[in-house]
Parts: sequence; structure tokens; C-alpha cells
Amino acid sequence: VLPERVQSLIKTILPSKMLQSAVIPLAEYLPSSSFDFRALAMPERSYYSFRREGQVLARVCEKHASMNENDNAFWTLSFTNSTFAGEYAESLVQSLYRCPIIQAISFSKKGAE
Repeated sequence: VLPERVQSLIKTILPSKMLQSAVIPLAEYLPSSSFDFRALAMPERSYYSFRREGQVLARVCEKHASMNENDNAFWTLSFTNSTFAGEYAESLVQSLYRCPIIQAISFSKKGAE
């Protein structure tokens, strides 16, 4: 059984059970195994554009490329309790073209706790 903090992270990053099974096949989980998984949690807010964040994301991608890290890492962007309008979608897509290491995007909403 996975620790609660790991289960919570997986549920936040990959809210779909089907996607969880495809990306992280826990049926074959061995406690001695490890996942090469990188999640970039974006700030909770209203996004009207992704241009500034895209510039930061591009720097992260450049740094990753310059460090010659393992190319098998699974990178994802996670948005929680955020809203989107304006040129957000267009600028996000442009940023993703410049940063091909991002393989997944997660959108989730947490209720009041």
C-alpha cells in the first residue's frame, strides 16, 4: 500500500483512475521500485494568460536539458482551484511547444475543507 502522501499527490496530479492506471501501473507496484516523476504545481489563481509562467517553464526546460538528466522522467503541470480565460489556452499551447518534456496536464478542484 502506498503512503497517504503519495496517494494524495497521485490523486491531485492524475485525478482520473484510468490515467493513473495507464501512467503509474500500481497493480505491478513493488515497494523497492521508484518512479521518475516530476510535478510542477502551478499557483492557485485566475489565469488570463500563460506568457509569464511559460517563460519560467522554458527556463526549467532549458535547465533540465543542460543538466543531461534522465530523459525517462515523466513531467506534468498541475492546476488546482484555478480559473482560465482570455488568451490562456493559446499561450499555454505555445509554451508546451517550447517545452516538450511536459507530458501531462492536470486540472482539479478541491472542495472547502
